[in-house]
Amino acid sequence: MPERNTLHISNSRVIAARDGGNNGAVFRNVLGNAGPGKKPIAIAPRHVVLSHLFSNVNRHNNTLTVGNKTVTVPIGQYSTVQLIAQLNSLFAGELTFVELPLSLTVTIPGTLSIEFLGGLGGAPLSVIANPGGLADTIGVTADLPLVLGTPVPTLHPVNMAGPRMIFIHSTRLGHGNFVQGDGRSGNVICSIDMSTTPYGGSVSKEIHEVNANLITFDGEEELSDVDIYITDEHYRLLTLAPNQQFEMILNSYHNEDSL
Repeated sequence: MPERNTLHISNSRVIAARDGGNNGAVFRNVLGNAGPGKKPIAIAPRHVVLSHLFSNVNRHNNTLTVGNKTVTVPIGQYSTVQLIAQLNSLFAGELTFVELPLSLTVTIPGTLSIEFLGGLGGAPLSVIANPGGLADTIGVTADLPLVLGTPVPTLHPVNMAGPRMIFIHSTRLGHGNFVQGDGRSGNVICSIDMSTTPYGGSVSKEIHEVNANLITFDGEEELSDVDIYITDEHYRLLTLAPNQQFEMILNSYHNEDSL
């Protein structure tokens, strides 16, 4: 039978960026390389628990460019009302942001109207789209032209849910296990859908088809140093808060096991 190994991240093990693109916490001697035959030949994720404390406005999506001006919203967890207030303050006298209530003419609740009041280099003027950025968060998925004195609605609603999908990576464990995303790939151990988990909540993923997620090695691997890092659906590094829960249980397989 495979051995079960648990990786814990606690207050003392915070995932953070490191130089050289090798991001994450390092776990030493977690896979029990105790003598011949005990070095893993494969691993598979079994169970993951992760709390959702990833801010919906973070270092990756806190800027918005309109015309010749770029503003930066302080990092934090915002409601739609709070974010609109921040934008109205940052663009005071230049733009007005208003959430549009559902009506006969507004069929998508939560969309914004953006009115150009003046300045910002004059016409032509657009809110610049930025996939995964603050423009995307407020519903601007393509450059949105503005007209002086005319409120222009966004085509999509504000999305304050934060990261929709979490990918757990490990260069050491996930070597050769690639998943495409936004034209890129990474050493992904598993993914977690966060779209229905509110901020402050916790998501638990039980992987029953373990062999479908099996990551095999060329031979017995000396896995004494294991790097773990987490990205969002745009493959942007996320940092765990000091009190953020993350627990992963892995099955490790050895030569005497049947894969």
